[in-house]
Amino acid sequence: MQQQDNQTYVSVDILQFLIRNYKSILMITLLGIIASAIVALLITPKYKSAVVIFPASTSSVSKALLTDMSMTPKDIMKFGEKEETEQLMQILQSDEIKARIIHKYNLLDHYKINKNSKYFKSDLLDEYSANISSHKTEYQAIEIKVLDTKPEFSALIANDIAALLDSVYNKIQKDRAFKALEIVEKVYSDQERFVSALKDSVNSLPLHKSGVYNSLSKQLDQEITHLSLLKSKLNEAKVDAFQDLPHKYIVNPAQVSEKKAYPIRWLIVLVSTISTFVFALFFLMIVERFKSIKKESNNNALPSDTIG
Repeated sequence: MQQQDNQTYVSVDILQFLIRNYKSILMITLLGIIASAIVALLITPKYKSAVVIFPASTSSVSKALLTDMSMTPKDIMKFGEKEETEQLMQILQSDEIKARIIHKYNLLDHYKINKNSKYFKSDLLDEYSANISSHKTEYQAIEIKVLDTKPEFSALIANDIAALLDSVYNKIQKDRAFKALEIVEKVYSDQERFVSALKDSVNSLPLHKSGVYNSLSKQLDQEITHLSLLKSKLNEAKVDAFQDLPHKYIVNPAQVSEKKAYPIRWLIVLVSTISTFVFALFFLMIVERFKSIKKESNNNALPSDTIG
């Protein structure tokens, strides 16, 4: 019962406070609405474009196309899974893609970054991150999102980033594939010379040395079989080194947006209005409480002054 009385007392006290200060609260809130509306109108609008991609399987092309039919072939046409999605996400964050986009679209000037600033590189990367982002969807796809003051720019940048994925990915793979090709070529060349020398040895043997002839012939057959296997490996290495397949499927290319995505002016005004209203309440409550404490202090001090 006492708790209910306390709640009723608090509710009445708050209501009385609002009645006493409604003009001030309305005035402060109205000023907040006007200020937020002006700020929202001054913010340069930005347009959003997004491209949605699925990672392709990273199966080796040579394993998929040149594999022995007795083995289970790889399917290079299937969509990639979680691992491939993570790989593409890492490449999207690579410095090479950022550098190419920054250079191609002259983002230093486009974002109006002060070139003479000591930290202009950090400022540029911060602006890049604020306007260009990528994230995984719930279906393991990747959305590349670009915000820009020019709708054409946002669409071009988004599509270019998607295109650069293949270029950077293939470059990474080719660096390794060409080194592997060099190794296989050397091994194959050495084996080819060895087989050629072994053939010459067999052909130069006298007929009466049939035992040695049979032994070398058997070794020659084995080395030729090994050479044939190396030839297959060489062909696979060449395919891997020179292949240029895409590593993604584009589900939705980026389109030029007709409507601005930022700022959402009504939301800015709404949030600012609520914030200003709450601020006005707390500010006036503090002011009123301060006045009350000061009045009590003066009243308590009054009898002492009278006795004196």
